[in-house]
Parts: sequence; structure tokens; C-alpha cells
Amino acid sequence: MNPGPNRFLNVMLRHVPACAVVALAPILTAAQLQTSPEAETEAKKLVVMLFCRLGSDSSQGAGIIVGAEAKQLYIVTADHVVRPCRQSGAEVPVALRWQPQQRIIARLLPQADTLIDLAVLVVDDPHAPGAGESLIPFDRLGLPDSLVRAHRVFSVGYSRGRTWAVNTSFDVFAEAQGNSLFYESNFIGPGMSGGGLFDEEFLVVGMIRSDQPPTGEAVSFTTILRLLRQWRYPVSLRTQSVPSQLAAVVVGGDHMCGLDAAGSAYCWGANDVGMLGTGTRGAHSRRVLGNLTFRSLTAGRGHTCGLTTDQTAYCWGWNFNGSLGTGATEDGIGSTVAQRVAGSMRFASITAGDFHSCGVSVEHSAYCWGGNRSGQLGDGSTSDSRVPVPVSGNLSFAELSPASDFTCAITMAGAAYCWGLNLNNQFGGDTVRESPTPIAVRGSVRLVSIRSSGSSHHTCGLTSEGAAFCWGWNHRGQLGNGAMYDDSLQAPTPVAGGLRFRSLSVGVEHTCGVTLDGRAYCWGRNKEGQLGSGDLSDASVPVPVAGDLRWSSLSARVSLTFEHSLTCGLTVARALYCWGTSGAPGDVDHAFPLSRPVTRPREVHP
Repeated sequence: MNPGPNRFLNVMLRHVPACAVVALAPILTAAQLQTSPEAETEAKKLVVMLFCRLGSDSSQGAGIIVGAEAKQLYIVTADHVVRPCRQSGAEVPVALRWQPQQRIIARLLPQADTLIDLAVLVVDDPHAPGAGESLIPFDRLGLPDSLVRAHRVFSVGYSRGRTWAVNTSFDVFAEAQGNSLFYESNFIGPGMSGGGLFDEEFLVVGMIRSDQPPTGEAVSFTTILRLLRQWRYPVSLRTQSVPSQLAAVVVGGDHMCGLDAAGSAYCWGANDVGMLGTGTRGAHSRRVLGNLTFRSLTAGRGHTCGLTTDQTAYCWGWNFNGSLGTGATEDGIGSTVAQRVAGSMRFASITAGDFHSCGVSVEHSAYCWGGNRSGQLGDGSTSDSRVPVPVSGNLSFAELSPASDFTCAITMAGAAYCWGLNLNNQFGGDTVRESPTPIAVRGSVRLVSIRSSGSSHHTCGLTSEGAAFCWGWNHRGQLGNGAMYDDSLQAPTPVAGGLRFRSLSVGVEHTCGVTLDGRAYCWGRNKEGQLGSGDLSDASVPVPVAGDLRWSSLSARVSLTFEHSLTCGLTVARALYCWGTSGAPGDVDHAFPLSRPVTRPREVHP
């Protein structure tokens, strides 16, 4: 069950000081909650228009692309639409969405089923941009069995002579009987036969065979695909799912995202505010819309950002105080699809904090955008910004790490700087409470990587030799220096044990790292098993993660609450494991299937 946007908003408000002014999200209509133009555009690419003429008579309808093989497109349609052409041996002209004015000849294939009103056509070598299998959204197959009474559905076809027509208000699903899906509609009309019936996420669930309002009838796509396989026709349509092997994973508040080897992004988990980037707010595992190829992803509490291979930044999800950086003037719920960050900057890296984000340009300049009540954007002000603003000081940065109310960074020379709120000694011993401009962290250690906590607690960094240093709040031993409940002001302190790390990940009250030989260690709070050590004991020094696995990366959760904390990681074999706890079942259990403390890595299949 998706708890809806109010759950996220209520949790968020608990983390905003009483003196802060919060712009509440407007009440959303059903259409705003469930649809997006991008999802509709993707769905329409599967639908084609058909024209069958026999003498002076003609019939018009639609079809659905179901497969591609050897430069051929396979299409299903209602048999009664093309029956006259079959009887006369005539060819069937077809119009494709990406070239609507051109007629391409399709051949009717011999197999048909008059009982369910199904015919199959093939287009030979369509010679059109967009006709390649990789560019057709074959992963938009829905599950007809998931429809229940009063679910919203959409019809796409040739309604009363209007090509690719789609209802602007919802049709309503009524019931399933055998192979048929019945729905109430005042939109369907002559020409809709053979078109697609889509669910509220614009996933195809049926093929329309009756176009007489007020009741529409469609053939379940489960039935259609079963027949196509029996007839040995290629089927490319599939449900969207996260690949079994991922190249990278990031953990946000109640959601996760990953990249496959080709740079396609997938997200799963809670989706109250669109942070999955799938075009809807349904909490399902989905590919991020937009046909973008990413080199990296980063996840905040309610938003996600990615850096494409051409070094362009995109963000999606909650736009609280401008955290998406797109220039949008309304906080609202934000965007359910990836939106380009405003400006012409090319970024070497970007990182999402709680309600702000930052990036390092290819010229090593630092930019931040979003919430700025404590000066965490570093531009010398405390005013929010909906577009990237340069961090003051003319420093050349190598890496940035935004947290909740502060940001830390390292320069090209390896010096650490922080700005924003200094409530928990994030500035490494400087007693100033907050600063809207960068302040050098005390100490002479030079770093090559830096990571800050999602809730303004602590920061850690690595030297070029792989030595780990931490500073900030140490209430649960998260600094890893052997002390606990020690919040004395101090500069970056070495993590105990002499381990050499290649990467670190910082949670709310715990820290984890992957050593040079691929082993995982964690330290700090462990009430929910987030250290993965096999027990629930806090640790003030690094303890090995159980299981003797070899890891490529770890990601600690940016938790919305202190009660739920999680760590996930990818092994060198690209298998995903998580440990800790994700909250109560039915809340965010669909994101991380760990509703009770799990003290050892458990493999996860989104």
C-alpha cells in the first residue's frame, strides 16, 4: 500500500525547526498524483494506426507493437478491423507514432483467433528513426490481474478519427471475466478497436476489441502473449524490473536507485513525491523515464539526482525549497520524471543532501541549490535558491558532500572546508555556530574523498593512502576512534584499527567503509543491525560485516527517522545485499524488505 504524500510531508515536518517557515504542498488531484505527460508519451509509442480498405469500404483502427526481430515489428490488433483485408489479400497500411504522416505496409500473418478477436501483422524493415528495438518502450507491460474494481484506466487509439487519442479524464475498470477486461468509458468510439488499454501508470494491460460506449471491452494481454508464444511469434513486451546485476546503488530516505552496466537508471521503494522518476507516484520498481544514460546517481531524503554521460545534471522528486535545481517556482510535489538542472554547467560530480544538492563543475567550481536556512549553499546568504549558485571563496574543489543543514568539501589540494550549521562540530573544532561561506576544517590532514552524515551529525574522509578520518558528533561511536559519548571539539581524528579504505559511506549515526581488499567494516550505532556485524551492539571501532563477502561499494541510508537505519552494498559479483531495518511492513517494506533488525547481509531482489 502506498501511504501517499502526506506520510512523507508529516515525517519531513518533524525534522524542521519550529521557527522555520514551511511551504506546504497543495492538495493534489487524482490526475496529478498518478499521471505524467512523459509516461503517456512513452505509452503512445507502442500504439500504431491501421487502415484497411476493400473497394469503397474502409475500416480504421489501432494496433499494439508487441515484438521486434530481424528488423521487423510485430503488431497485434482486433481481427475484425483487418478481416476485410485478410479476405481480399490486401495489404494493410500502418502509421507509426514517430512518423505519423507516412504509411508503411504491414503483412497479415496467417494465425488469428476470431474467438478473442486477435490478428497479428508484421512490418518489414520500417526504415524509421525510433523503430529500433532499444527505442521502443517494450518494458511498459502491465499486469491485468492487478486491476481491481474502480481502478483508473486509459484508452489509446483512433477514437472517432483522432489518431493516438487518449482520454483526459479517467475511465474506470469494472471487472474481469475470463479473457475480457470491462471498463466504463464515455471516451471510446469507432476506431478504438485494436488500441491499447493502459492502467493508471500507462502500462499496457489489454487490447481494445469493443468501441461502443459507455462500456469498453479489452482482451487481457496475458491471454494475447500466451497465444503469441504458442504461435512462435517474437514477444518483446515485458514488465519493468530492476536488473539482477547492477553496477552502482544509492540509498535515499525511503527509496533506492541503481545503474545497470549500460547506464540506465532504475529506482524502487517509496514514491510519495516522485523520487523514483518513473512518471507516476506508484511504488513499483521501474526504469527512470527519459532514455537518459547516467554515469552516476545520488539520492536524498525525497529527491534523486543523476549525472549523465555528457556531464549534465538531472533531478526528480520532491522540490522542497528548490532542491531539484530546475528553476521551478513552486515547491508542490516536484517532478515524477527527470528534469535538467538549470544552467549550462557541466558537472564532474553531483551529490544530494536532505533538501539541497551540490555539484562540482568540470572546471572545479562548486555550485549548490535548494534549502539554505543555515547557509548550507555556501553562497554567502541564507536564502533558498531554485537554481545552482556558486559557492563563495573562489576555491577549486574536488568533491562536495551536502548533508542536512551543512555541506563539507575538499579542495583540489586536499583541504577540507565546511559551511552551514555547525551544531555538532562539523567544522572540526571551530566554535562558530554557522557560516554561509566555507570555513577551513582544523587540522593538517589532506583528503581525497569526503562524506557527510544525512542528519548533520558527522563527516568522514579518506587520504590518498586510504586512511580514514572522522569528525563531528560521536554519541554512538560513529567517528570510529575508540571513544563513545565523546562530543569534545576536535579536528579530524583517525579511525582506529589502521585499516586502509577505498570508499566510505556515512549514515545518520553509523559509518561504513570498503577496504582496499574489498572487505566491509562498519562502526557506530547498531540498534537496528545496521553495522551488519551479526549482533546489535554499538561499536566505537570498525567491526567486520559478517559473511566474508567481497564488496565493490556500500551505501548507508539517509534515514527519515532515527528508529530505522539501513546499509546496503554491491558485491564484486554485482549482487545487492542489505542489513539493518527499513521500518514497519506496509510502510517502506517494499523498498527494503527488512521489517525487523537484520544483523547480517541479506540478498535483496527489488
